[in-house]
Amino acid sequence: MSAGSDLRVASGYDRALLFGGNWTMIISPYRILYFILVILVGSANGAGSIAATLEFAGDSPLAFQATAFLDGLFHALFFVTVIAVYIAIRAAFPVRASLLLVCGAWQMLMGISSSIWSMVWKSLRMPNLLSYPIPGTRCL
Repeated sequence: MSAGSDLRVASGYDRALLFGGNWTMIISPYRILYFILVILVGSANGAGSIAATLEFAGDSPLAFQATAFLDGLFHALFFVTVIAVYIAIRAAFPVRASLLLVCGAWQMLMGISSSIWSMVWKSLRMPNLLSYPIPGTRCL
């Protein structure tokens, strides 16, 4: 015997939930391709090594900007999945669904702002700052 499920979708939201499920299946390969790009290019973005990240940004700024942009874009794309999960659990667990929606919006905003910061500051400004001579060292 199987117990009935507490999850029920409010009327009128079946198409939105179907769209959210399809959307999740569409963007999942995108995230896998992003990870492959990071591995192939050798980006240290997010690895915790600031020196390696700055070296990569200085050596190939276009590739670094592309990986930073794609990472920020995924946060916005993933938010549609968060909305679909919110629709699915809203009727059974309203407090948890609201918390999920707030946390999803927060991760989207932080991911996009982190991506913009990485693209602009690390790839355009940091390599120039690193080329300045440090007092007390010998310049060529």
